[in-house]
Amino acid sequence: MASSVPFTKNWPVNTKDTWGGFLAERKRILEAMWQAGSRGYGVVVLSGDRHEFAATSFPPPAGGDWPQSPAVYEFSASPLNQFYSPFATYRQTDEEDVMIKYINTGNSKFGAITIEDYPGTEQSSLHYRLFVDGVKAWNTTILSPAAPMHKKVASGGSFWSRFGIAKE
Repeated sequence: MASSVPFTKNWPVNTKDTWGGFLAERKRILEAMWQAGSRGYGVVVLSGDRHEFAATSFPPPAGGDWPQSPAVYEFSASPLNQFYSPFATYRQTDEEDVMIKYINTGNSKFGAITIEDYPGTEQSSLHYRLFVDGVKAWNTTILSPAAPMHKKVASGGSFWSRFGIAKE
């Protein structure tokens, strides 16, 4: 999913200009994403509009309707050529939005993603690379959730491009 503003509420500044200002609507969207994850479909949010970088995980609530594996991930980068924020403004306040990585320095921050089938499984991997001022500053790889045991995902093509086609 692409969003012009951050999905996380960990940036408490200008919340009416982020999904942090619309928590009821954001919760409904997260529930749909977790539901997709419980069916074996991974969801990643790519966002921007802050002069900082943050990677955030949104795990399903403990004891809820979803297993912990369909966590949603967000990678939020700044505009390509902007001044950096001299003050850290991203703060994890609870276990709903979990900080993975945060970088506020550097004038230019952008991310690159690669999505591939994960060898030997029906899962896919998403590899994210962050570049700060033209130099690779951080990278991570996440796997799509495993498909439920009772359904077999159709073979061929990337997990991310299958759009729910399944065989019983």
